[in-house]
Order: sequence, then structure tokens, then C-alpha cells
Amino acid sequence: MCQLAHKTEALTQSSLDPTLKLWTNDLRFASCYTTAGTAQSTEDEAEVLVLTNDEVEARLASGVSLTKPTLLRETSNDIDNQTIEAYIGRLAAATDGQGVDVQQPGKLKAKRLTAKQFADQLRQGIAVNALNLRNFSRPSSLAWYQESGGKEIKWFDVGSCLEFDLLGGKGAFSGAHVDALNGTWVRCLFGSKLWWIVPQSVLDDNDWERLASKGKDWDPGDKARAIRLGPVDLLLLPPGEKIIHAVLTPEVCLMNGGMIWDDLRLPEILRNIYWIGSHQSATNEALPFQLSAVLDLLEQRFKKDEFSDTIEKEEFRKAFADLRSLGLRHAELPVWEQWSPVHSVMCWPLRRAEMPERDAIMQL
Repeated sequence: MCQLAHKTEALTQSSLDPTLKLWTNDLRFASCYTTAGTAQSTEDEAEVLVLTNDEVEARLASGVSLTKPTLLRETSNDIDNQTIEAYIGRLAAATDGQGVDVQQPGKLKAKRLTAKQFADQLRQGIAVNALNLRNFSRPSSLAWYQESGGKEIKWFDVGSCLEFDLLGGKGAFSGAHVDALNGTWVRCLFGSKLWWIVPQSVLDDNDWERLASKGKDWDPGDKARAIRLGPVDLLLLPPGEKIIHAVLTPEVCLMNGGMIWDDLRLPEILRNIYWIGSHQSATNEALPFQLSAVLDLLEQRFKKDEFSDTIEKEEFRKAFADLRSLGLRHAELPVWEQWSPVHSVMCWPLRRAEMPERDAIMQL
């Protein structure tokens, strides 16, 4: 950890983003609970849970929702052929000269570059970040991978968030934000990330008011806790929780990830999206282009009483009505009726009875 701290300090000094120092000046790592070996904290006190796929699946099968950031560290064959050169080759072939949107150091708005220009910047050590790539990494174990997955589209649409890639250069940084759709998993394929989370237990109303007004410039003070992610590490920010986070790339890093919902936490998810939609400075992405159509589908399912009996019906109705009040623009969902619950985890929460055998954590 000392070596990582020194590297972080050096990146902070050279960074063009002045907000990075808000997170690195008082670098503290999250306390963890694990069933393997010696836990640093009890599960109630821990800021992060470290679990296996089997442990997560067992919790979900028993009707227990995850409420804290959860880290999975297990072996996988998915990274065997993941290298920066191989990935750039696939990226260049897939984009066919159209280019990708790349966030430049210290800039909020992305710039369109060709795959070659992006690769050259990565090799030169420039702290660039591509956050809206389609899933070109295509890890082999993800049986539910959708060809339509990925965020490289004009509109931020729901189907695009089933799975996507994140490729960042050394020193790339994303400041304070919460994810617009309230539930995310990310897995490191090569390189590393320093991922800060702010535990819900230390936040108060003033923190949320400041985040809503300051956005990425929000100062966590001494409340942020860091997690180091290396190859094969998978981090889950559970749906139903508004988890403020920031991310630094100490070395060139490729991740794949996706958005997820939990059917047992729909009222909380809808309430959180309403808050985010009402305070869009708190997120680094727009609300989905097709969210109104997703709400139509949820309403149909709710009226058919297809949700878990544990959901508080009045809470759902109130959260649903509040979110509708935002006046979301309507867009059609792509071939929606052909999507099974497993393949539409983003927009139609997966029922636990249909949990797949592999990579269960990514499905919830």
C-alpha cells in the first residue's frame, strides 16, 4: 500500500484536475469484512464486504439484498487474452474509423478521436479516459452478453448499459458522482484502479446538498475510503444505495461493467433515480433516453402483481409517481418483448429463481 500511496501522490502533483487532491490528501483504505481469513471489521461495521460468488448467490437466494459495496476476488480465464494492444486492435476494427469519445485531462466534455489517436495518447502516458465504450472486451464467461451492449451511442439509452467497457490512461480521474441508474458492477481486466467510496453511514443532509450543488468538485473531507482493484477484481455498488464515488487510474486500465437492479429494492432504486434526476450535477451521465418506457414496463408488471411480496406497495407507488413527475421524454424500447429477465437486468430486474449458475453476482 505504501508504493500505491507514493504513486498516487506523484499523480496528484502532475494532474491537470485540481479536484484529485481532495481525494488523495487524506488517503484512507476501506475497512473490510470477509469470511476467509481474518476480517478487519465485523460485517455491520465494515465499509466494504469481500465475498465469493457463491456467498453472494446464497444471500440473494435467501432474499437478502446487498447494501454495501462488495468486492469479489476470484480466479478467472477472462483476462488471459486481455492486453492493451489486442484491445486497441479490436477497438479500431469495430469503430471502423468513426472514432471514440475520449475525455481529456482536466476536461469534462469528451473529444472524438480515432482509435489510433487514442492509442497514441495512452502510449504517451496522457491521462485520457474513455468511459462510454461498447463491450469490445467480450469476456468469455458472460453467457448473458448482448451484441447490443455498450454505451457508444448518441443517446444514453437503457439497453446500452447492460454491459460496457472503460479504458483509462495513467492518471485519468473521475471526480465525485453517483451513477444515474443506481446500481453498478465493474471488473478489472488489466491494469489497476483506485476506487474511492463514501460510506452511507458517514453522510448527512449537508453532504448531499453540497454534492447536488458542487458535483465533481464536492470535497469528501475525511469521509472517503479507497479500494484498490486489480485484474479479475469485481466491485459491486449495490442497487438501492446512492454511493458517492471517485476513480483514479494509476496505470493504463481496462474494465468491463454494467448496470444492475434488484427486484427487492425497487422503491429505493426509483427514489434514488428521482433524487439524481432532480440533482443532475451529482452524476456524470444523463438519465436514460428510454427510462420512461422502462417505467411503463414496471407499471405493467406491478399491476399484474409480479413483484416480490416483500416490496412495500405504497412505497413503490409513491416512488413511481415522484419519478414520473420529472416529465421524462418517452422513447421506445428495442425489441423489448424478446428480452428475458436474465438479459434485461438493467431494465427488468432479475428474479432470484432465474439466477444463472455462473457470474451470478452480475445478474442480481
